[in-house]
Amino acid sequence: MKKIICCYTLFFLFSIIYTNAQITFIDSLKQKLAAAKEDSIRVPLFVEVSYAYRNTSYLDSMVFYAQQAVFLSVQNKNSLPAGEEAGALSFLADALWYAGNYPDAKESYFMALEKAEPTGDSMLMATIYNGLAIVNRNEGNYRQAIHYYSKAEALVKHIPDNDALFSALADKGKPYEQLGILDSAFTYTQECLAILVRKYQDKNVLGAVFMQTWESYILRWAKKNWLRNISGFHFN
Repeated sequence: MKKIICCYTLFFLFSIIYTNAQITFIDSLKQKLAAAKEDSIRVPLFVEVSYAYRNTSYLDSMVFYAQQAVFLSVQNKNSLPAGEEAGALSFLADALWYAGNYPDAKESYFMALEKAEPTGDSMLMATIYNGLAIVNRNEGNYRQAIHYYSKAEALVKHIPDNDALFSALADKGKPYEQLGILDSAFTYTQECLAILVRKYQDKNVLGAVFMQTWESYILRWAKKNWLRNISGFHFN
């Protein structure tokens, strides 16, 4: 019992220390934001402040700063790089779904997609489709989620081992699992692991990622004796 109390106490103290450190970090970002004169600097700072709030209980502030990034990017769309407005809208959509506002998140993703398509930026569009997929998956619309993951995959599969492709493949297995289509879930898990092996084959950083990725699947296939089909993956 004393050990349990001690563990909870340590966890509580760590949480307080972490929260205080995060607030200090956010305050430093706000100081940079107040000092910034160029909107090309202010937009990414708004995004950075918003993202920092994600690890706090102030999710309304997370959404507010993401909205400010969108407002500023729209206001300066003729002087900022192409795709800046789409990127800001996509980030706002991320913040909205993280805060649990799925309808507005979807609307923002579709607005971002409309702005991104003329740029021809396949990575940006794939990121937006991945976001739409996550929202649909969280809502329980698993087949629609697979549809959007597939769109993201098609856009960037020609680019070797990129992050948007990895996200699509890693997350695509989850809705298949939730639909009970375990063979497809397993296939996409293998594909994202293959990307990790190619990307980090000479680095000893795969252990934690391996365990996290396989945790929800490994027992299912072990029971079905499908593990004998796994080959070619060696971790140091």
